[in-house]
Amino acid sequence: MEPDGALEDLKDADVILIAPYLFGAHRYPEAIPELVPLLIHQHKQKVRIGAVCTAAFILAQTGLLDGRIATTNWQVSKTFIQTFPNVLVKPDRILTEDNGLICTGAATSQYHLALHIIERFGSKALVRACSKVFLVDPCRVSQTPYIIASFKKNHGDDKIAEAQRWMETSYQDTLTIDAIAERVGLSSRHFKRRFKMATDETPIAYLHQIRIEVAKQKLEGTRKNIDEITHLVGYEDSGTFRRLFKRITSLSPREYRDRFSTL
Repeated sequence: MEPDGALEDLKDADVILIAPYLFGAHRYPEAIPELVPLLIHQHKQKVRIGAVCTAAFILAQTGLLDGRIATTNWQVSKTFIQTFPNVLVKPDRILTEDNGLICTGAATSQYHLALHIIERFGSKALVRACSKVFLVDPCRVSQTPYIIASFKKNHGDDKIAEAQRWMETSYQDTLTIDAIAERVGLSSRHFKRRFKMATDETPIAYLHQIRIEVAKQKLEGTRKNIDEITHLVGYEDSGTFRRLFKRITSLSPREYRDRFSTL
């Protein structure tokens, strides 16, 4: 792609879009700070600014997102939250717009950004037509079903690491937080505090994430029914499992299987 002009020479625009980039692989990192005053100026001129995927990091450097709702690729959302604590990050959303600042989730959500812009400057009828032509589901609003749980391990707390390993290999058993704390030689209260400090998760939330991640794999790659999967991942009641699964993934187990099964 060859540019035909410079941003600082722009006189009139409806939308400015910032392309995503790979972390550590930006060819011209020194150019990013140069964009900041230009983007701020354009926003003052009431120009909408859209950041695709990781480009939200560039937009956030302007300060324009402080106190505003935003999203980004779910894989880097924790880093984004730590880097820009004043931004109201909604990592589950595919697209957000707040005060003319548009952010999207992972790179393919650029198609939803395109539909969003078409609706702003065109019509809902045009959006429906384009979504059919380009096979884009305009009703898909959440990244949550696509998120793969990742667990913080490089925290340096050996006792918490031991607890994590045990939870990850014994999730199918009836585990209590008190029993896990006792196994690693800590009081329950101290264990909960250290676990949260080390992993950014409570022990029970961590255990639920492990179980739901295994359940997702079984829904994707086996024909086991929901009751079987419930017991295989450590829950006794399928109703409890279904509620937790929906809360974490935004889909019911059956909806998840229909969307992601590889069989």
